[in-house]
Amino acid sequence: MLMIKKVLCAPTIAALILPALNAVPVSAIAALEEIVVTTRKREENLQEVPIAVQAITAEQIERQGIKSLTEVAKLSPSVQFDTSFGPQDTRITIRGLSNTRGRSNVAFLVDGIDVTTENVISAGSGLLANRRLLNDVERIEIVKGPQSALYGRAAFSGAISYVTKEPGEKLETKVGLDLAENGFYQLDAAVGGPLPGFEDVLGLRLNAVYWSDDGYYTNSVSGNGVGGGDGFGVALTGVYTPADSIKIKARVEYSDDKLKPTPMVRINGDTQVNYPKQAMAPPANMGTSAAFSGNSLGVVDHGVFCPEGVITDESAGPGFCLPGSYGSASGKAVTLSENPFTGGDYDGTTMDLLRTTLMVNWELGAGVITSHTGFTDSNSAQHYDQDYQAQGRPDELLAHMETKNNQNTTQFSQEFQLQSDWDAPIQLTLGGLFWHEERDLIDNNSIVACLPVTKGVNGEILTDIEGVCDGNLAPIPTNTYSVVGWQPYASQTTPRPSVPGFDGVQWNAETDHQSIYGMLEWSLSEAFKFTLEGRYVDEEFTLRRPNQSSCTALGFTATYGSFVIPLQSEALNPGLDVNCEAIHTAIAKVAYGLDPNGPEILADLLCISPSGGVICQREDSNYDQTLDWAFIQGTEESKFFTPKITLDWMPSDDTLVYFSWAKAQKPAGFNQLGGGGSPSTIEDERFDSEKMDAYEFGAKTNWELAGFLQVNGAIFYQDYTDKQVSTQELVNDRLRPKVLNASAAEVWGLELELVWQPEMIDGLFLSAAYTHLDTEYVDFFDDTALLYRPASTGSCEVVQKGDAYFCRMDLSGNNLERTPDNSFVGIVSVQRPFMDNAFDWFFEVNTTYQDERFVDADNFVKWDDFWLVDLRLGLASEKWNIMLYVENALDDNTLKSGGSGPDFGRQVQELGFTAGLGVQNFFGPLPDPRVLGARLTMRF
Repeated sequence: MLMIKKVLCAPTIAALILPALNAVPVSAIAALEEIVVTTRKREENLQEVPIAVQAITAEQIERQGIKSLTEVAKLSPSVQFDTSFGPQDTRITIRGLSNTRGRSNVAFLVDGIDVTTENVISAGSGLLANRRLLNDVERIEIVKGPQSALYGRAAFSGAISYVTKEPGEKLETKVGLDLAENGFYQLDAAVGGPLPGFEDVLGLRLNAVYWSDDGYYTNSVSGNGVGGGDGFGVALTGVYTPADSIKIKARVEYSDDKLKPTPMVRINGDTQVNYPKQAMAPPANMGTSAAFSGNSLGVVDHGVFCPEGVITDESAGPGFCLPGSYGSASGKAVTLSENPFTGGDYDGTTMDLLRTTLMVNWELGAGVITSHTGFTDSNSAQHYDQDYQAQGRPDELLAHMETKNNQNTTQFSQEFQLQSDWDAPIQLTLGGLFWHEERDLIDNNSIVACLPVTKGVNGEILTDIEGVCDGNLAPIPTNTYSVVGWQPYASQTTPRPSVPGFDGVQWNAETDHQSIYGMLEWSLSEAFKFTLEGRYVDEEFTLRRPNQSSCTALGFTATYGSFVIPLQSEALNPGLDVNCEAIHTAIAKVAYGLDPNGPEILADLLCISPSGGVICQREDSNYDQTLDWAFIQGTEESKFFTPKITLDWMPSDDTLVYFSWAKAQKPAGFNQLGGGGSPSTIEDERFDSEKMDAYEFGAKTNWELAGFLQVNGAIFYQDYTDKQVSTQELVNDRLRPKVLNASAAEVWGLELELVWQPEMIDGLFLSAAYTHLDTEYVDFFDDTALLYRPASTGSCEVVQKGDAYFCRMDLSGNNLERTPDNSFVGIVSVQRPFMDNAFDWFFEVNTTYQDERFVDADNFVKWDDFWLVDLRLGLASEKWNIMLYVENALDDNTLKSGGSGPDFGRQVQELGFTAGLGVQNFFGPLPDPRVLGARLTMRF
């Protein structure tokens, strides 16, 4: 019934988009400046492109202070931008398709060159997707819907393209100053024009920017500001035109940014959910202690586990408390642990980037040959607390997790294109792309739990919590208790010892992409045009990864339960014998709370020699010997063709109607999630391509209605299969994170855009954009060993896989994660002469509304809906602008983004390691409050 209803709605929606075609059209479109875009890799009027495109002009970028993708997303109701546990964990969504796992669904381009990447270890699109923009962006184009044919490897659901400025025909100089509350300021300058002595052939433009920000929040533990940072960037652009038919544009940029730790807060549970009884009953017995869990308690042994102050029903348990929503910032304090080696806050995130581009256009009599060459070299480092729940100074929390890694990313891109300019009804575009990326990451993340440290040091039990880690049920029995927190022991677990020939924390990912593409445009008549385009892709992705995360592979911290006891080599543990069966196994059994002389076989113990070789031999014939190595490596090759068909009709110069069908596909790959699970083979880490069929019907129209009126709209349907999602599986009694293709989904959508410049009020400009999304998983069954998930969904069919039991959840009918049903952006702008002076006054109001969204596919935890209002008031002339602005004028404090993951802090401390990892931790960054500021721009 739902499908029939949606199909029948299409004519009705079309009627809203397309007024009667015999209405009076605009005779001249001089009311608004014509916007030229390069969406189809050539300059075209925005209103004549049969694709849903939004263009943000240089004037908008300057006046609205757009500095990053966060501000870009505020201007488009079809775009959502999220950050999770750190600045690198970025998720960009266009038309409801979020990359829960795997590569970004959205391509990022700079001057037509693909710079899309993805994270290693964690999900997200990486720091390159949200780096701070320099002050030389001429235009930002948001292309909605799959554009694989023209944009290539990453434009699964759309693309965001940045076009940089070129030197003008005369010398121009511009300086700008932006000041705001909480110590924010930005200085920028640019100078450009023809080079003296070479005015007819060579122009140069140099621009630079410096910024600093104290941040809007304070870490309650240290008293220092969080969320700010500082940085600078420079760019030099040259345009060389040795002949009228040849244009060469070269650009080089460098930036260096330092970001303080994000003001991240933990979202406490407030709603009781009860574990499914059929899963806890025999023979499944899910949620109880496993054979090699260190005799820690299972989640069901704790009854109803909820924060203090939450009203619970113990008789309905056992269960757990999840947050119903992220709520607002009210009552939430930032409690980030300090770095025990410095006594101050962690460094946060640093990133430096060098990027060069070279574009060559050669106009021939029959067409244009174009070359795009790009190179990117980026280095980043991250070091911050990742449990967000410090207890005092020093931190007395008895468990801790910190993120510490360094990554280098290099990209090289070369594209050639031939575009015809025939005096004929048929035009042809042909091109080829070679794209190469290497990502190298050193993972030094660490986890400290209530256990003695290793490396030959006899530490103390770090807790006296009865029944959890007090010696009765603890992995290492002892009579010594000391509630001193984790920080005094950090010096014994770091820095990591170096073992020649063995680096257990290095990740290497390499992508080689080759593709060819073409587009055939056939003008069937003066009004009708048929376009056929497609791209053939041949891509290889090679991954070399440790079989464990740094928390388990090098043995620098004392962990247990689902993590390996780190007794792996003499170099790491001086004085220990390398006889695995005699010494290592005995010590490890004690660490797991077992009899060292008992019959148990520790199937998950890794023993690595200093040279990286395996030194353990298992006597247990049931143990898979092939799983016992330090690194795994493999290559995944994807070959596919992505076609697109478009039929457009222009009944008049002011009306365009189009229909398109496109097939999109994301390449297959390997799981790049880090974790402490059991070792695996590279074959177990593979996942297949995601695929989508997209249908779109749209119109772009200009009208005369008491002034100039522009109405654009589109309805679309996206059939999404083989979505890449994360789950976990039980191997050798241990959970392991995994990415798999598990679901199909549908997205129905409506987009409406309206621009009106009424003639009754000179200088008044009104615009509104609205997006409605109806998203649904239509075939999604997920097997999980985490009981809180079926507790929240109410769906659990107990299934057996080997010796393990799982809850099979039916998530069909749930909404896609991170996707609002309704979004709206409205702008009211007026600019008029200021009395009899040679300058204008202006006033602008920007309004953004976003509906509530679910955090994940389980559809329990959500972000609430919100309104944002920004105000600007100023004076403008040809030579200068000055304005006062208020961002978030209503001081909305709704949490708008975040993520979830295992809690290696309080829940591990209070429940023990095994049970603590059986529940989930939700977290999110605090939103920016109301901010007052001023901008000044001067041009010479």
